Amino acid sequence: MKKLLITGGVLFSIMPAMAADLELPDLIQQNGSGDCSNETSDAFYTTPVTMQAVYVTDTCPAGQYFNVGSNAEIDSTTGQITGASCQNCTDGHYCPSAINIAVNNGVLSTQGLDNLCPAGTYADSNRTSLTECDACPAGTYQTQTGQSSCNNARAGYYIVSATQTDVQCPYGYRDGVAGTGASIDACSKTVSCPNSCSDNLKHIKTSGNGACTIDNTVNGTSVAFGSTNRLNGSCFEQFTCENGYEKRNVYAWLYAHPESVSSNIAYCSPNGTGAGCSDIQNPMERGTSAWIISGNDRPVDTLHFVNVCTSRVPDFNAVQQGDFSSFVVDQATAQFSPSDTGVVCWNRNVDLPNQPWFITNVYDNAQECADKCGRIRESNYSSSYAFGDYQNDTFVPIAQDMMIISQLTTYTANACFANTITINWGGIADPGAAGTCTYGETFTAPNSTPAAASGFKFIGWTPVESGN
Repeated sequence: MKKLLITGGVLFSIMPAMAADLELPDLIQQNGSGDCSNETSDAFYTTPVTMQAVYVTDTCPAGQYFNVGSNAEIDSTTGQITGASCQNCTDGHYCPSAINIAVNNGVLSTQGLDNLCPAGTYADSNRTSLTECDACPAGTYQTQTGQSSCNNARAGYYIVSATQTDVQCPYGYRDGVAGTGASIDACSKTVSCPNSCSDNLKHIKTSGNGACTIDNTVNGTSVAFGSTNRLNGSCFEQFTCENGYEKRNVYAWLYAHPESVSSNIAYCSPNGTGAGCSDIQNPMERGTSAWIISGNDRPVDTLHFVNVCTSRVPDFNAVQQGDFSSFVVDQATAQFSPSDTGVVCWNRNVDLPNQPWFITNVYDNAQECADKCGRIRESNYSSSYAFGDYQNDTFVPIAQDMMIISQLTTYTANACFANTITINWGGIADPGAAGTCTYGETFTAPNSTPAAASGFKFIGWTPVESGN
């Protein structure tokens, strides 16, 4: 501590380093009383004793505090205390109002710096005000008081409150970039897409006019989910079909060909217990699944899905009346979020844009849903097909599955299918001849021959362009 003694008009000081207070034991304040004895000062051994007036800064304005430095002392000529002055509020503090400088029990101390920035705020050299602290910016937090900065959310974490440490994103959505987690919407997942347009969708143009384009939410070859688009995203933004093919509804084709989907669904459940999660060659993201499609006329090799467990249940009263429309819902209505939990497993295709969610299962509890969401059938399901089985050489689909797929056909989900082309055999009506053909496949010509003009004979058929 620093101590100043007034003795016979000569000032002596004891100045230990880094003192924060200035001791004035001999100071007699206005209307106060002094002790005229050598117990107070050696100055009272003789007469006369000179009393020097001591001066200090009167007040410090709002935004400043009174700082007593380690070099503070009384100037022997002017009586002014030097080395003590008003200073701008320091980092981590705020100074809301003017302060009146006071000496307490003979000690002049640093004053007006008692206000620490509360949790959730900070004050640094770039602060907007000296009288209050700045709020932590969106996506940052500060749990301690008196701080000069806020903390960014870590990668895979998000901010619940500026006064609370960052919270880890839900399972399957932990791909978020550090410093971007202003809310749970910053949590994201990625779903693998084909390396090129033609790797999955079949018969689409990959160059020239109408060539396919990748959706602008794709990062590399993966679709990002969970940020501002909240579980939305798709692998392809737009595409056109090759010559000889036209866009038709994928779900309508699935409805007509339920045997095209194998029961061996690759999936990784929301909590990471599905078999696809540990695939060494191609590990799947949590909350995703894939259907392998077969058939020579298939429009796509694999259908990819994201899965989420929520508390949204279908309208079972309507279902009992044969109305399955509540088994399918668009994202704008559903508003599913990465943080959702529940007993109902919903799926959404990500190969094509703007696809709806549809139910695959309702489980007994949320944990079971988190364990199994993404699969179609239980592990003891004996059929090789996801949506039914063959009986006496005829495929018999599961009625409820067909009802759901039927509801999906009301949504636009186009892929490229071979055109069906009407054939006119030069006016010949031959029952054995094909009246249509499917682009890319063979067809049967008439057995009969058309009449030939005099001097000519018939040798075969050749196609001409429509309208010629």
